[in-house]
Amino acid sequence: MTPVLNDSRRSRHPIFNEFVITRTFFVLLTTWFFGVYLGKEQTPSRILPYTILSFFVSCLIVLFESSAHILSPKKILFAMVGLLFGLILGSRLYDTVPSDLLGKSLYTRIGCNMVCGYFGIILALKNVDRFDLSRLKFLMGPLKGNVRVLDTSVVIDGRIRDLAAARFIPETLLVPQFVISELQALADSNDPVKRAKGRRGLAVLEEMKSMEIPLTIYENDYPDIHDVDQKLIAMARETDGELVTNDFNLQKVAMLHQVRTLNLNEMANILKPTAFVGETIPLYISEQGEQARQGVGYLDDGTMVVVENGEDYIHQEVLVSVTSILQTSRGRMIFGRLATDKDQKVIARARP
Repeated sequence: MTPVLNDSRRSRHPIFNEFVITRTFFVLLTTWFFGVYLGKEQTPSRILPYTILSFFVSCLIVLFESSAHILSPKKILFAMVGLLFGLILGSRLYDTVPSDLLGKSLYTRIGCNMVCGYFGIILALKNVDRFDLSRLKFLMGPLKGNVRVLDTSVVIDGRIRDLAAARFIPETLLVPQFVISELQALADSNDPVKRAKGRRGLAVLEEMKSMEIPLTIYENDYPDIHDVDQKLIAMARETDGELVTNDFNLQKVAMLHQVRTLNLNEMANILKPTAFVGETIPLYISEQGEQARQGVGYLDDGTMVVVENGEDYIHQEVLVSVTSILQTSRGRMIFGRLATDKDQKVIARARP
């Protein structure tokens, strides 16, 4: 039987996503207003070219908006500044070339602006790391309180990706730029173990971005602090967020600084199953199973245990050896068989 995972998410068709509906409405409204309505007002009427142009422009706006979460606020700012300077340069370039270079003066102006605007954006993004805007906290800082800060160990571990994808961690996840730099340094290491860890961490971040998980790159580098752990603590305190880590020592230091922490290893210990395959557990068989000779009992947490040849021990407590565990999104079912007869003589007894 194949487990059914995350039924609530599968039942929601992506077409009915509120963002998709809003973006579609924006494109249609923009195309109608700037294309049909304004195009009809021209003399002669230019409905078709205005409609095509407005449709492509609105699609570009939606594309930029939908991909804005991939870029950090710093890169978005520099891209806008680069575009502005590119358009200024394009207007000056238009004055130096023949106005009929592309057939019409309008096409020539558009061509100059497109080429210079493109180069302005690319040059700005290529040189974005040369500037430090960490003091502009109103721009670089995320919303406080409802965030979780990821350290290097938890990114390499990868379980945070599955937790966020399943909406067990709905808060915005912050990945510091210095953590990404540390992952890049590991990926470029000559040590094959470190190189594998670095590449895995970068791959996990790339998958999280493609899964539309709320992930933000935090640009503040804290140049006055040299230790990465201290930077993480300072960042968690500044954003009033929770630090997610697998590092036990970092967790203890963060707690000393009154920083809330979440250790995924501790979470895994809390969520570990109450029974393992091959383990022998005491069980009170309360009823008959669906199949012949089967007995059924329940653990303290309500988990059903189906015992092979347990029919003769109904209303008795016996030792059961776990043979398999079936885990689904709806719960867990354990299958087992009776332990040896010698053990049963010791444990089997009627429950008062």
